[in-house]
Amino acid sequence: MRKNISGKYKVSVKRHTGVVENYAFDNLIVDSAIANQNGIMKSIDITSISVGSGTTPASVLDTSLEAFVASKAATSVVSYSVISGGNEQNIVATSVFAVGAVVDTITEVGSSNSNGVFVSRALLGDIVGNPVSLVLGALDQLTVTYELNLRLDTFDFTTIINIKGSDKNCRLVTVNPGTTQYVNAQNFAASSVEVIQEDIGAITQDQTFNTNAFAKTVHASSYTINSNATEVSISIDMQPADVNVTFYAISFRTFIGSGVGVFLLIFDIPFTKTSADQITIDVVLTLSTGEV
Repeated sequence: MRKNISGKYKVSVKRHTGVVENYAFDNLIVDSAIANQNGIMKSIDITSISVGSGTTPASVLDTSLEAFVASKAATSVVSYSVISGGNEQNIVATSVFAVGAVVDTITEVGSSNSNGVFVSRALLGDIVGNPVSLVLGALDQLTVTYELNLRLDTFDFTTIINIKGSDKNCRLVTVNPGTTQYVNAQNFAASSVEVIQEDIGAITQDQTFNTNAFAKTVHASSYTINSNATEVSISIDMQPADVNVTFYAISFRTFIGSGVGVFLLIFDIPFTKTSADQITIDVVLTLSTGEV
C-alpha cells in the first residue's frame, strides 16, 4: 500500500499602508511526522504554525524551526473525499497573527499537530523559488496558511499462499472504496471475513462488491495495527470443524461500515477445506509513504 503526502504554505503580509504581499511555496514533511506514533499517520490535524529566521534548507530530520521567532494557534478545516484509486483527506490550517505580533525578519515556517509533533518546515520563497526575507514591523500583520493533503492509495496485486502444502496463486484487490475515512493502515483492519463459495466473476479494483449475492460463510479474524498506523496484520485461524467448504475468495470486512468488505483475496484455483484440515492465513499490509 502507498500513502502519498503533500503540503504547501501560503504567507500573506498586510502592510500598514494597506498593501498586501502574498507568497506560496511547497514544504518538506519531516520524518518524525510519519514515524511518530502520534504523528500525521494517526492524528491528522494541524493546531499550530510557527515562524522563524533560520536559513538552513529544510531537512527530513528537522524537529523544529532553526531559529524560532513566534507561533500562533491554527484554525483547521478537514475535508474527506473518495477519489479514483484511494481515500483522501485535506487539511487547511490558518494562523492569523495580531498586528505587530511579529516584529522580525521571517525566513522559515513550520507546523505541528495537537500532539506536539513537528510536521513540516519550509523556507520562504517566491513563485520561482527564490529565497524571501520578510521584514515585519509593528504595524504589519502576518497570516500563514498550511494545506496538508494525505492520500491512501488502494491496491491490486498478486501473491502466493501455501495452503495444504500447495502454493496457491492469489490476488489481493480493494473493493467498496469509502467504507471508512481512514488514510492509514487502519482502513484495512478486518474483524471478520466471509469465505465465498462460488465464482465471483471478473473483479475490478475499487468496484462496489456485495457478498450477499454469493454463497458465503462468515468467520472471525483478528488484527493488530502498529503504533504509527503504517502496518496492519490480519490473521484467520480455521480449525478442523470450521468452514469446510470450497474457497473461491475471502472478503475482509472492516470493523466499521456495517461489516462491508474492504478487500478481497481471490484464489486463481478454488480449493476445498475438509474436517481433516486446519488452515491459518496471515495477511500483512504495510504502507510506504512518499511526498508528491
